[in-house]
Amino acid sequence: MSKTLLLDTVLREYASELDMNFEKEKDQVFEVFAAEQLLKNKDLDDIEIKNGLIGGSLDNGIDGLFVFIDDECINSIDQINILKKAKNIEIHIHQYKNTTKIDENVIHKFNTVASSIFDLDTEYSEEYWNKDLLEKIEWLNQIFIKTAASHPKYKVYFRHICKGDRSNIYNDENPNLSYIDKVKVIEKTLENCDLDNIDFDFDLIGRKELGQMNRVEKQFSLALKLNENPIALDYSEDGKRGYIASANLIDYYNFLSDSKGNLRNYLFDSNIRDFQNSTAVNKEISKTIKEEKKIDFWWLNNGVTIIADAGSLTGKTLNLDNIQIVNGLQTSYSIYNTIHELNRESDNRSLLLKIIITNRNDETGDKIIKSTNSQNHVPTSLLRATDSIQRDIEDYFLANDYFYDRRKNYYKNLKKPMKKIVSINFLAQCLTSIVISEKNPSKARSNPTILTKEDADYNELFNERRDLKVYLNSAKIVKKVEKIIKEQTFENEDLTEEQLKKYYLFHISRIAMSIEFGIPNYGEEKIKDVDIEKIDKIKIDKSIKVLKEILELYEKEKGHIDLVNISKQTEFSKFITANFLKCVSRV
Repeated sequence: MSKTLLLDTVLREYASELDMNFEKEKDQVFEVFAAEQLLKNKDLDDIEIKNGLIGGSLDNGIDGLFVFIDDECINSIDQINILKKAKNIEIHIHQYKNTTKIDENVIHKFNTVASSIFDLDTEYSEEYWNKDLLEKIEWLNQIFIKTAASHPKYKVYFRHICKGDRSNIYNDENPNLSYIDKVKVIEKTLENCDLDNIDFDFDLIGRKELGQMNRVEKQFSLALKLNENPIALDYSEDGKRGYIASANLIDYYNFLSDSKGNLRNYLFDSNIRDFQNSTAVNKEISKTIKEEKKIDFWWLNNGVTIIADAGSLTGKTLNLDNIQIVNGLQTSYSIYNTIHELNRESDNRSLLLKIIITNRNDETGDKIIKSTNSQNHVPTSLLRATDSIQRDIEDYFLANDYFYDRRKNYYKNLKKPMKKIVSINFLAQCLTSIVISEKNPSKARSNPTILTKEDADYNELFNERRDLKVYLNSAKIVKKVEKIIKEQTFENEDLTEEQLKKYYLFHISRIAMSIEFGIPNYGEEKIKDVDIEKIDKIKIDKSIKVLKEILELYEKEKGHIDLVNISKQTEFSKFITANFLKCVSRV
């Protein structure tokens, strides 16, 4: 039996869930799968995972580069531009090898990259460095500069991922000293880099480790140990009830921690998880935990609100299903971080808890999230998922056998088919590209996380007067185009074709719809009534040819163009609309 048979079976099923062709995209499937497993505790969505993957040529041995600042995944320069302070910065550098061979050259490349990207004086040439990688290196440089005054702690994770047997390198009887010594060289390189307070972490992940990671499930059903029997308040006949309770700080810390001591990030409502309103508040909470031992913690703190689908009390332990912590983010993070830092095993102080048992599929949970956080000055942009239009879209998708993840990874965590899941960011990209009056695929491609930040943009994308079928069809159209593009092969495929497939999904979708309707700018009623079954390889092939004509014309007018940068410029979206008829006539 093949040594990789079990893992390959998992990968084949995973490819089917993603609507990927396993035979043609084995390496890509392996990369996405490995990245998801290694960063499972970060609760990333599909867009965040794809954004972290480099792919293509000239990657200099980096297939994945993920950056987290105080547990927030950095996806764009916009997040860095507003950055003022940082406490912890994590940099995850991955190289994926879809082979059983454990290639020591991977370690050599890691060292070369480490000596470059952690040296702020390094000059890079696009002739030798992948454009996506250069962009992320520029982000890192900006992060290093902007956070220097706050003296953050850096931790750099190097991961060599393959299908090999880790024990061939790391074993007591006959360790591979050549490989291990090369790893030590990377560590030495980091010690001598421009950054202070930097930790190095390396690991080789083989087929056994990937299998073990895949079997680890996120636990949304947990037991919360309470100090005393809670006050139970029944309110309605349909199972809703609430509890007022308190828990020991250490017991609450254990509730927040997984078996390896990592914070269960996914327990926090995703819409408010990354809201760090005031580092001063966090410092005060941490100071209270560390120093105010003569005063009980709950006297000084408003406590935490938890909602769950179901709950049962056994003695002084409350067993909860489908848990979400919807208020008390800073309190919870501070308790976890401080106790973790102090490695404290006992503390007789308590935390106040408000626990509400409600069906997450009705409006009660959304109202609780919105109400409890509006009292804490959380920006409305972070509470979008609680809007009635978002619930209406979710219900319409469900009725049509699709799953709208207005709450990050909600349906993914419920093991729904990933190819049927549409995130709020992806839907915003689709609407921006092919639905709204000023179609802007470049903006959609540039940074999906900012598309709903401003009220004006959000209200245009999620208009309550819009037919709900438009939302579903826009997502189905782009998904259909994406599937066709993945299977598309070009004669003598070169870097241009590779870049078109990677960076121009939304542009091709936008052009395809104009070809379908015969006009450069169409109304959204066309999207509502479009026959998606008619979108086929022939039409997408024509759309790509039109795109090439438009790019050629753009280059004649502007001079030499960079395909990666152009894909993110609003000016190019306007150019598509203005020159569509001229270019489509040439194809």
